[in-house]
Amino acid sequence: DMVSKGTVQVLYALSSDVDTITLHYIASAIIRLAMDQQNLPRLVHEGGVTALCNICLRCPREIATTQLCASALCLLSQRAIGRHAIVQEGCVPALVSLLHEASDLASLRHGLS
Repeated sequence: DMVSKGTVQVLYALSSDVDTITLHYIASAIIRLAMDQQNLPRLVHEGGVTALCNICLRCPREIATTQLCASALCLLSQRAIGRHAIVQEGCVPALVSLLHEASDLASLRHGLS
C-alpha cells in the first residue's frame, strides 16, 4: 500500500513546488487518497492537509486545481479529525482566499460545504 510507504509525506514535500502542473497532480493524488476513509489519519498527521493549503495559496487562479483542493478539503471536513486539521493547519485563510479568487461554481460550492 502506497500510503503506508510514505506517499503523503512525499506529496507534502512536493507541495512547496512552484510548478502549477506538479501542484495539480499532487492535489489529484490527495483527493484520491481522501476518498478512502482509511487514509484520513495519514492525510491529517503526515501533511496532506497542509499540502492542500499550500496548493490553494499557490494556485488560486488554476480552476481545475482549486476544484480538486476544494473537493479534497470538503471530503476531509466530513470527519471531526479532518475539520480539526483544516483549522489547525491554517487552511481557513487558504479557503477564504480560494473563495475570493474562484470564479467557477464547483470550487465555490465545495469550498462552502
